[in-house]
Amino acid sequence: MIKRLDSPSNLFFCNESFNSLKSLFTKNSNLSLTKAPQLVTIVCMKKWIIYFSLLIGLLLSPVVNAQEPDIAAQHVFAIEASTGKILYEKNADEKTYIASISKILTIYLVLEDIHNGKLDWDSQVTLSDYAYGLTQNYAISNPDMSQKTYSVQELVNASMVYSANSAAIALAEKVAGSEPAFVDRMRQKLESFGITDYQIVNSTGLNNSVLDGNIYPGSGQDDENMLSAKSVALVAWHLINDYPEILSISSLTSTQLGNETLTSSNKMLAKSSEVYREGVDGLKTGTTELAGETFVVTSQENGMRVIAVLLNADNAEVEENARFKETNKLLDYLYQTFEMKTLVSADQKINQNLPVTGGVEKSVTPYASQELKVVSLKDSKVDDQYTISPGKLTAPVSEQEEIANLLYDDQYLIGDGYLFDSPQVSLYAKKSIKETWQSKVSNLFKSLVNKLKSPFNQF
Repeated sequence: MIKRLDSPSNLFFCNESFNSLKSLFTKNSNLSLTKAPQLVTIVCMKKWIIYFSLLIGLLLSPVVNAQEPDIAAQHVFAIEASTGKILYEKNADEKTYIASISKILTIYLVLEDIHNGKLDWDSQVTLSDYAYGLTQNYAISNPDMSQKTYSVQELVNASMVYSANSAAIALAEKVAGSEPAFVDRMRQKLESFGITDYQIVNSTGLNNSVLDGNIYPGSGQDDENMLSAKSVALVAWHLINDYPEILSISSLTSTQLGNETLTSSNKMLAKSSEVYREGVDGLKTGTTELAGETFVVTSQENGMRVIAVLLNADNAEVEENARFKETNKLLDYLYQTFEMKTLVSADQKINQNLPVTGGVEKSVTPYASQELKVVSLKDSKVDDQYTISPGKLTAPVSEQEEIANLLYDDQYLIGDGYLFDSPQVSLYAKKSIKETWQSKVSNLFKSLVNKLKSPFNQF
């Protein structure tokens, strides 16, 4: 049933209007008090319309993102891989222990030497007494390595899939001659990535106390590798971007080392696991007493690759799969909230002509040199969310000349916004624009004046 707008039950919010009008009619004898209710009704109707419009607007407004979850880990960081857009962060800049996640940097240097022709996948590596001795310590992650000699391929697989510590040490010694020399290379590589917030003392991420005295000169007996979650994500990005073949290894659910089958420590890969997730194809787990349970994951879903880092997962001492469950929660949120969109297509005409100074034509139409994809909130539009730099040109302009850059104007930034520069694409001209004769004369005159001035500039 629809109640009358001027009924007592619906006029409670109009009392002030009614009283004001009554006072007005009482003071003004030319006005009839009998007309006051009708006028109040009109006022009330207008208010109802306003309230109704606001309600409809709220109901029809799209929900662009899910509630951001509090991921139960001490340090969390996530990016979209192709753009470097930051999708989530929590204490991401604080340096902390990373355990066996260290091995992604170790394997990066191994792959670098393979690509540079200094090492082959089939190269044979014999374990040193130090590396073999650690295999007898059953408190740390090591398979039986009594065969002692293995291929680089076998050792890389064992390091990434099973987190075999002696395999990583053997690779470090093969690449640099000794583990301390390899640590120097690890540090140099981090510096080249722009990372300075590190403590790197070995190739494995183990605590120095379990290395039987084989520690980096000057490091402490209880030292351990440390990075921030953001820096871990940057190392992971370089590994995946520079050597994408690593994903064919990190996605393995098991690997063979000699006669032993090694099962992956990444439980999100196994279809039989309660934490299995389709789309996950890496990257590395880590666990020590100081680091707790750590994980750097990468997943490709809906055309978007995510790299996420969780360091020191909460409740790991009582929940076996704590880090993986929290990773699933984080990935659920990211893929429900963000998506890849095309800002401009290759050769797309940009509807913003650029003015040309001194040209026979006053402006030029720019075209995108290639496709530019960006990450944005779902249900949000990215059309025309860009700026062009520079905004004007000077003739002459040549056909196919790069004339400007189109930069994505991201309206939803988290932290620094991007791990790298924000997305952009170069623009080019499809036709040439000649210089006017007036501009040529003016430029010639300026050139002559500058030449005449130059002999006097030395005084």
